[in-house]
Amino acid sequence: MGDVRVFVSLALLSTSACAALTRLDGLSSDGGASDGGDGSTDVVLSDAINDVVSEPSVDAGPCVASPLIGTSDVSGLMNDYISQGALDVIRFTTKDAGTARCAWLYVQAIEPQVSSVFVGAYDLDVSGNPSKLLATASLSAPPKVGWNAAVLDSPLTLDAGQQLWIGAVSPTGNLPVLDTTQCSASNAVREDQPVTFPPSTFVQTATFPACDMGVYLGP
Repeated sequence: MGDVRVFVSLALLSTSACAALTRLDGLSSDGGASDGGDGSTDVVLSDAINDVVSEPSVDAGPCVASPLIGTSDVSGLMNDYISQGALDVIRFTTKDAGTARCAWLYVQAIEPQVSSVFVGAYDLDVSGNPSKLLATASLSAPPKVGWNAAVLDSPLTLDAGQQLWIGAVSPTGNLPVLDTTQCSASNAVREDQPVTFPPSTFVQTATFPACDMGVYLGP
């Protein structure tokens, strides 16, 4: 498949202009705990990337850039970050059956403190929340801007219409990602923190209204 090229349109700012920051309100099942491994809410960097145009991606080693579950189109997503030590996961549904062997994550900026990134996939419990860890992938460190791919430690055989929770964690710095900023609470991000690696059982510590992120599993 062709190279992924992300074209970033940056508006020129005057020296007196300040970058606009939008703070997400944390929604929590435990009475309002906020998002972020350091107790702070996520911040959307609304002035950094205005338009993102994606093209089909190049295969990365054994990984084929063809999503079975998750989001490969980042054109409608915005700048955000996952706080250090916070595992943020989002629920996705497969379109077709297949075997997932790789994880893909879109990183929107270089953060020098991010020395490792782990992607985790979780099944659902009876209430639809993330439960047991099914597979993980370790991205190259530091991750490059754009799509990063890594082989899962265990291939996943997926049925059409199957749901999984997929997300990422950086133990050493805030991880710049692309995601939505508004979504229904019923399909919000679930967060487990503080962690340094996707735990075998997900323990929800916070939830907040974003329901899409540039992450997917593929063959």
